[in-house]
Amino acid sequence: MWGTLFSAVALAAGLVSPAQADVVNQCTGQHLTGEIRNVEPGAGQRWATLRVRNASTAACLLNGYGTLQLTNQSGRPNPTNAVRIAPGRVRILLAPGAVADKTLHWGVIPGPGEPDQCQPPSTALKVTPPGSRTAVTVVFPFGSVCQGGRIEHSAFHTP
Repeated sequence: MWGTLFSAVALAAGLVSPAQADVVNQCTGQHLTGEIRNVEPGAGQRWATLRVRNASTAACLLNGYGTLQLTNQSGRPNPTNAVRIAPGRVRILLAPGAVADKTLHWGVIPGPGEPDQCQPPSTALKVTPPGSRTAVTVVFPFGSVCQGGRIEHSAFHTP
């Protein structure tokens, strides 16, 4: 029912063609490109926007949070504790070329018991869309994420 309803709305809004409205699959890491933008420093913390763009030729759905994994320069996983924050789940039909955002928040000051450098610096963030098995890798030039790699993230939402 929801797929049909969203397909009808997208078709009526001109976001997808009639052929695309018939079947709309979940977005995968292969559909998307991404970047982190609008970084706002605070007292020992950072807020930023993760923006993904549908780089494929077909519309796809984003619905929820997905998963995050910080990685080091070698591509190996760094400790990551992804914590969900508002806004919550919203179903987004992402037409080719369209974008969706995710709010990110993390600390840069060591927590209790952490060394001066919280953990090895991260250079990338692997973002797996909800329901996907493939991730899009986004440059993460912000170094170490403190408090055990705690990074708060919202569900995907419209900009």
